[in-house]
Amino acid sequence: MKICTDPMIRIQTEAYSVSFHHRRLLATYQTNDDNFYYGMCMLSAVDKPGKQDITCEALLPEITTRDRRGCEVVVEERSSLWERKRHHYRCSEDRLEYWLELDGKGKIDRCYFFRGALGERELGSLPGFSVVVPGQANFLNKTYFHASDCVRIGLALDTCVWGPALTSGPLCFLLNNNLNSQWVSVGLAPKPGQYGFHSFDFGHKPQSVVETHDSVINTQSLSIDYCGKESVDGHWESPRLIVRNHNQANLYEAIRQYAEQLRRDGCAPRLPQKTHAWWSTPIFCGWHEQVARGVAAVRDASKLELESGERAKAECTQENYENWLRIFDNRDIEIGTVIIDANWQVCDGTWAVDTSKWTDLRGFIDGCHNRGLHVVLWFGAWFHKGVPANECITLDGEPVACDPTNPRYLRRLADDLRRMLSDEPGCYNADGLKIDHTNTQPAGIELRNHGNVWGHELLKNYLQFIYSTTKSIKRDAMVGLFTANPYFADVVDVIRLGDHYTTEGDARGTMLHRANIIRAAMPGKPIDTDGTIRFDMRESFMSVLEDQRRVGIPTLYQIQKLTRRRAFALPVGGEFGEDDYACIKETFGRFSKESETFGYREGKKS
Repeated sequence: MKICTDPMIRIQTEAYSVSFHHRRLLATYQTNDDNFYYGMCMLSAVDKPGKQDITCEALLPEITTRDRRGCEVVVEERSSLWERKRHHYRCSEDRLEYWLELDGKGKIDRCYFFRGALGERELGSLPGFSVVVPGQANFLNKTYFHASDCVRIGLALDTCVWGPALTSGPLCFLLNNNLNSQWVSVGLAPKPGQYGFHSFDFGHKPQSVVETHDSVINTQSLSIDYCGKESVDGHWESPRLIVRNHNQANLYEAIRQYAEQLRRDGCAPRLPQKTHAWWSTPIFCGWHEQVARGVAAVRDASKLELESGERAKAECTQENYENWLRIFDNRDIEIGTVIIDANWQVCDGTWAVDTSKWTDLRGFIDGCHNRGLHVVLWFGAWFHKGVPANECITLDGEPVACDPTNPRYLRRLADDLRRMLSDEPGCYNADGLKIDHTNTQPAGIELRNHGNVWGHELLKNYLQFIYSTTKSIKRDAMVGLFTANPYFADVVDVIRLGDHYTTEGDARGTMLHRANIIRAAMPGKPIDTDGTIRFDMRESFMSVLEDQRRVGIPTLYQIQKLTRRRAFALPVGGEFGEDDYACIKETFGRFSKESETFGYREGKKS
């Protein structure tokens, strides 16, 4: 590492250089091949709810530390909101770390990186890149964004991209100069306990930026949205932001290197090694059969109707699932896992069986066990119907979601999980949970909960309780989630790819993109490929099963009635034919033979 201080501080490593231009208030990160640079604004606003953080003065950069691991540059500034504010740039051979320190008191609404206001003048960053790729997949399967776009990685249903396909993560953006440079990752590295934010954004525009002339070019800044819930009482330190170029690495290898660094630094848990053979057996889930029956007579159905419409939910009956499993038996198609999907329960929030639709759920599950099948029950995160208001997250006193920080609710949830999973009399004896709707977590400054825990930390606490309680009831129980955030690696066994919504006419591209992200972020985790046929408008739609087999665990959401729908296209219905069943049998059989996942089956579930 070479360090120069005249006429400005410049630090050169074998991978990159950083130059501090104080007059321009820019710290410029540049790869050594000169194909990429990022002129990072040396101001980073930390706004309070309704109050903008304005820089009164930024002092000269100062080298405060030099040792064998690198050096650290600190820039101190005078802020309109905080008693003291310091910017830290830690340079090591392979990466740049940036973080903020504050002294003062108050709530943080949003913490920006590389965007601020000097007096009345808005300042942002200068991009030597044009392409931005979020670590989080979305339902448009839109991978490449422009540097002027606003892009979000988080827990909310982002309508700009039709929603997050994998719940929040990885928390990094990949930057490239016209796809002709090295990939440079800019990712968060929070320590456990620092994940109290709702989203990590690129190019978020506050009103002060919107009102600036030519705001369409944007500021190329990053920010963490705390929704006014992060408290400062004395001293506060932001999560670290890691900037790193990935020589000769493709997009997914860059994500892998980022995620592995998180684990080495203690920012994400080590990957659990424990697995059970049945977790990787071919899956049948009845959801798209429920959809096919429920919307058969509907000419046009929106994504919302297809995902959560009452017509589809009404088709979750014991009679239907028994008929569907009979089709597998009659054609000798071997599966290992059955997922009973939405609305087996009488109430969205209390998780007791609806006996009007399932007259003997325990008998159905025990019967599946006797045939060597495992049964997983659908579980909707954040559902609160039937939960008392004093056990819920509230907005203006009205319940909006269950509250996993409330001890009373956790006792209720523990009882529900025992009833779902235990083999005790009066319980259902299921083998695991398909956890859905994690991307509907509420957020906002006016929300209230018992423990005052928010953002990713709130979701982690919720999932940790479900996971540990599930394992205490049944050792080999499987918990499935749709996520690629390494912080959640120790609360999930099998990762779902999620509903395969996409702009394209088939799901192959979105399936492969999501699977590549998951393999990069949490290598070794089994991947449930979810239901792809409903999203495939091609004539040769059955070939997607072979793509599933290559990606992960082949999964069927339909076995009798077909429904394939997309906006601006005529719906395709019908039923499976014998050639389709032959294709399913051959694909599932080949997967089972290759993976030897049926080795555990000796007549009965073990």
